[in-house]
Amino acid sequence: MPSEAIKEHHLLTNPMNARKISDEAMFKATGHDSDYWFPILDALAEDESLNRAEIVMSFWRDHQESLSAWWAQMTTVEWERGRGRRALNQTGAGDYQVGVQKAYPGDVMAAWDAVVNTDWLEGLVCEEGHTFDHEGAKCTVRAARPGKMLRIWFEEENHKTVLEVMFVATKKKCAIRFRHHQLPDELDVEISRSRWKTALAEILEN
Repeated sequence: MPSEAIKEHHLLTNPMNARKISDEAMFKATGHDSDYWFPILDALAEDESLNRAEIVMSFWRDHQESLSAWWAQMTTVEWERGRGRRALNQTGAGDYQVGVQKAYPGDVMAAWDAVVNTDWLEGLVCEEGHTFDHEGAKCTVRAARPGKMLRIWFEEENHKTVLEVMFVATKKKCAIRFRHHQLPDELDVEISRSRWKTALAEILEN
């Protein structure tokens, strides 16, 4: 994929980073703070024919000398939050996501074994296609790639959320990352954050 296409793909598909970006960080990275960028985005948003992705793309293309694709995305996220268009942890689609992670004192396969052999989610068998019920949700293992990734769908009351457990190698250990996508509201963010922090603690104790 050409470099330009990669940047556009990032802008249009990359999930929103949940953390809040400070004005100081924005100024350091782009040369301007929110007092400069937000009115520019306000003006773009006045064109009701533009959807969110088109606003971000136009913003980035008009200011590439100051903004990387990532910073165009994140500056837009902060503008949406500042203007009440988006809450912390909320994605462009209107749903929410949350992530937690812990360093594991071993390689990715050792971390995978710890996840597989710890009873952190009752009924789970880490095999693709495995289904089980958990706290009123129908759960399906959609992907199980040892040492790389585990993906589980939770379906409840006509709503589906997706949990991804990722294994990321570092120099001397690895990180186990939980990310829960498509949560319906902010309350679910805190419930999921607490739930997966507890799960990670259990895995590390195994």
